[in-house]
Amino acid sequence: EAIVKIAESYVENNATEQEALAALEKLCNGLGPVASLCTGLVDTYFPTIWALLLKETDPTLVCTEIGLCSAAAPLKAKAKELKASHPKPKEGKVDGPLECTICEAIVKIAESYVENNATEQEALAALEKLCNGLGPVASLCTGLVDTYFPTIWALLVKETDPTTVCTEIKLCSASLPKVELKMLLPTKH
Repeated sequence: EAIVKIAESYVENNATEQEALAALEKLCNGLGPVASLCTGLVDTYFPTIWALLLKETDPTLVCTEIGLCSAAAPLKAKAKELKASHPKPKEGKVDGPLECTICEAIVKIAESYVENNATEQEALAALEKLCNGLGPVASLCTGLVDTYFPTIWALLVKETDPTTVCTEIKLCSASLPKVELKMLLPTKH
Protein backbone atom coordinates (compact mmCIF):
# COMPACT_ATOMS: atom_id res chain seq x y z
CA GLU A 1 0.00 0.00 0.00
CA ALA A 2 2.88 2.39 0.66
CA ILE A 3 4.21 1.71 -2.84
CA VAL A 4 0.72 2.41 -4.24
CA LYS A 5 0.48 5.67 -2.27
CA ILE A 6 3.83 6.83 -3.63
CA ALA A 7 2.90 5.83 -7.19
CA GLU A 8 -0.45 7.59 -6.77
CA SER A 9 1.29 10.84 -5.83
CA TYR A 10 3.36 10.61 -9.04
CA VAL A 11 0.24 9.95 -11.14
CA GLU A 12 -1.49 12.95 -9.53
CA ASN A 13 1.53 15.13 -10.40
CA ASN A 14 1.55 13.93 -14.02
CA ALA A 15 5.00 12.36 -13.62
CA THR A 16 6.18 9.58 -15.90
CA GLU A 17 6.21 5.91 -15.00
CA GLN A 18 10.02 6.00 -15.16
CA GLU A 19 10.19 8.91 -12.69
CA ALA A 20 7.96 7.07 -10.22
CA LEU A 21 9.90 3.83 -10.65
CA ALA A 22 13.23 5.61 -10.11
CA ALA A 23 11.92 7.23 -6.91
CA LEU A 24 10.64 3.90 -5.58
CA GLU A 25 13.90 2.13 -6.39
CA LYS A 26 15.85 4.87 -4.61
CA LEU A 27 13.57 4.56 -1.59
CA CYS A 28 13.89 0.76 -1.53
CA ASN A 29 17.68 0.90 -1.74
CA GLY A 30 17.81 3.00 1.42
CA LEU A 31 15.75 0.61 3.56
CA GLY A 32 18.56 -1.54 4.95
CA PRO A 33 17.30 -5.00 5.93
CA VAL A 34 14.04 -4.61 4.00
CA ALA A 35 15.61 -3.22 0.80
CA SER A 36 15.47 -6.52 -1.08
CA LEU A 37 11.83 -7.12 -0.10
CA CYS A 38 10.86 -3.63 -1.22
CA THR A 39 12.82 -3.93 -4.49
CA GLY A 40 11.27 -7.32 -5.21
CA LEU A 41 7.77 -5.96 -4.71
CA VAL A 42 8.47 -2.93 -6.91
CA ASP A 43 10.06 -5.06 -9.65
CA THR A 44 7.17 -7.53 -9.60
CA TYR A 45 4.12 -5.33 -9.12
CA PHE A 46 4.94 -1.75 -10.12
CA PRO A 47 3.93 -2.04 -13.81
CA THR A 48 0.52 -3.42 -12.78
CA ILE A 49 0.11 -0.85 -10.00
CA TRP A 50 0.92 1.97 -12.44
CA ALA A 51 -1.51 0.64 -15.05
CA LEU A 52 -4.32 0.34 -12.49
CA LEU A 53 -3.71 3.87 -11.21
CA LEU A 54 -3.75 5.25 -14.76
CA LYS A 55 -7.13 3.54 -15.24
CA GLU A 56 -8.26 5.54 -12.19
CA THR A 57 -8.71 2.43 -10.05
CA ASP A 58 -9.40 3.43 -6.45
CA PRO A 59 -5.90 3.43 -4.90
CA THR A 60 -7.26 1.86 -1.71
CA LEU A 61 -8.23 -1.21 -3.76
CA VAL A 62 -5.11 -1.67 -5.90
CA CYS A 63 -3.31 -3.99 -3.48
CA THR A 64 -6.45 -6.09 -3.12
CA GLU A 65 -6.82 -6.33 -6.89
CA ILE A 66 -3.25 -7.61 -7.34
CA GLY A 67 -3.70 -10.11 -4.51
CA LEU A 68 -1.36 -8.60 -1.89
CA CYS A 69 -3.99 -7.39 0.60
CA SER A 70 -7.27 -8.71 1.86
CA ALA A 71 -10.44 -6.90 0.90
CA ALA A 72 -11.29 -6.63 4.60
CA ALA A 73 -8.84 -3.84 5.31
CA PRO A 74 -8.14 -1.42 2.43
CA LEU A 75 -6.10 1.68 3.21
CA LYS A 76 -8.44 4.65 3.68
CA ALA A 77 -7.76 7.84 1.79
CA LYS A 78 -6.63 10.06 4.68
CA ALA A 79 -4.12 12.39 3.05
CA LYS A 80 -6.18 15.52 3.85
CA GLU A 81 -6.34 14.59 7.53
CA LEU A 82 -2.60 14.19 8.04
CA LYS A 83 -0.77 16.67 10.23
CA ALA A 84 2.91 17.57 10.11
CA SER A 85 3.27 17.08 13.84
CA HIS A 86 1.64 14.29 15.75
CA PRO A 87 1.69 14.92 19.50
CA LYS A 88 1.77 12.04 21.94
CA PRO A 89 -1.75 10.80 22.60
CA LYS A 90 -3.35 11.45 25.96
CA GLU A 91 -3.68 8.57 28.40
CA GLY A 92 -6.14 6.06 27.00
CA LYS A 93 -6.31 7.65 23.53
CA VAL A 94 -5.85 5.44 20.50
CA ASP A 95 -5.32 6.93 17.04
CA GLY A 96 -6.85 5.54 13.87
CA PRO A 97 -5.95 2.51 11.78
CA LEU A 98 -3.42 4.36 9.62
CA GLU A 99 -1.41 5.55 12.64
CA CYS A 100 -1.53 2.02 14.07
CA THR A 101 -0.37 0.52 10.78
CA ILE A 102 2.52 2.95 10.41
CA CYS A 103 3.51 2.29 14.03
CA GLU A 104 3.55 -1.45 13.34
CA ALA A 105 5.72 -0.90 10.24
CA ILE A 106 8.11 1.25 12.29
CA VAL A 107 8.30 -1.48 14.93
CA LYS A 108 8.94 -4.22 12.34
CA ILE A 109 11.75 -2.25 10.74
CA ALA A 110 13.25 -1.26 14.10
CA GLU A 111 13.00 -4.89 15.25
CA SER A 112 15.03 -6.04 12.24
CA TYR A 113 17.74 -3.52 13.17
CA VAL A 114 17.75 -4.68 16.81
CA GLU A 115 18.04 -8.31 15.65
CA ASN A 116 21.00 -7.38 13.42
CA ASN A 117 22.77 -5.54 16.28
CA ALA A 118 22.54 -2.24 14.43
CA THR A 119 22.59 1.08 16.23
CA GLU A 120 19.57 3.19 17.07
CA GLN A 121 20.92 5.86 14.70
CA GLU A 122 21.13 3.40 11.79
CA ALA A 123 17.52 2.35 12.35
CA LEU A 124 16.39 5.96 12.71
CA ALA A 125 18.13 6.91 9.45
CA ALA A 126 16.39 4.08 7.57
CA LEU A 127 13.02 5.07 9.02
CA GLU A 128 13.53 8.71 8.06
CA LYS A 129 14.29 7.63 4.47
CA LEU A 130 11.18 5.46 4.48
CA CYS A 131 8.98 8.27 5.77
CA ASN A 132 10.35 10.82 3.30
CA GLY A 133 9.36 8.56 0.41
CA LEU A 134 5.78 7.94 1.50
CA GLY A 135 4.20 10.84 -0.38
CA PRO A 136 0.84 11.75 1.17
CA VAL A 137 1.58 9.98 4.48
CA ALA A 138 5.17 11.24 4.82
CA SER A 139 4.36 13.88 7.43
CA LEU A 140 2.34 11.44 9.52
CA CYS A 141 5.13 8.86 9.37
CA THR A 142 7.78 11.46 10.27
CA GLY A 143 5.67 12.72 13.16
CA LEU A 144 5.26 9.22 14.52
CA VAL A 145 8.98 8.46 14.19
CA ASP A 146 9.95 11.77 15.82
CA THR A 147 7.51 11.26 18.68
CA TYR A 148 7.67 7.53 19.36
CA PHE A 149 10.88 6.04 17.95
CA PRO A 150 13.01 6.47 21.10
CA THR A 151 10.33 4.67 23.14
CA ILE A 152 9.86 1.98 20.48
CA TRP A 153 13.62 1.37 20.35
CA ALA A 154 13.90 1.19 24.14
CA LEU A 155 11.03 -1.31 24.35
CA LEU A 156 12.53 -3.51 21.63
CA VAL A 157 15.99 -3.43 23.22
CA LYS A 158 14.32 -4.56 26.49
CA GLU A 159 12.93 -7.48 24.45
CA THR A 160 9.32 -6.35 24.72
CA ASP A 161 7.09 -8.45 22.46
CA PRO A 162 7.10 -6.45 19.18
CA THR A 163 3.45 -7.28 18.56
CA THR A 164 2.45 -5.34 21.71
CA VAL A 165 4.67 -2.24 21.35
CA CYS A 166 2.15 -0.09 19.47
CA THR A 167 -0.60 -1.03 21.91
CA GLU A 168 1.67 -0.16 24.84
CA ILE A 169 2.31 3.33 23.44
CA LYS A 170 -1.42 3.69 22.71
CA LEU A 171 -1.29 3.92 18.93
CA CYS A 172 -3.14 0.63 18.47
CA SER A 173 -5.84 -1.23 20.31
CA ALA A 174 -7.16 -4.75 19.96
CA SER A 175 -10.49 -3.37 18.71
CA LEU A 176 -8.96 -1.11 16.04
CA PRO A 177 -9.45 -2.33 12.45
CA LYS A 178 -6.19 -3.27 10.77
CA VAL A 179 -4.75 -1.66 7.64
CA GLU A 180 -2.16 -3.85 5.91
CA LEU A 181 1.24 -2.40 4.96
CA LYS A 182 2.81 -5.71 3.93
CA MET A 183 4.85 -4.14 1.16
CA LEU A 184 7.51 -2.55 3.37
CA LEU A 185 7.68 -5.03 6.21
CA PRO A 186 10.44 -7.61 6.60
CA THR A 187 9.30 -11.21 6.56
CA LYS A 188 10.23 -13.70 9.27
CA HIS A 189 12.26 -16.65 8.07
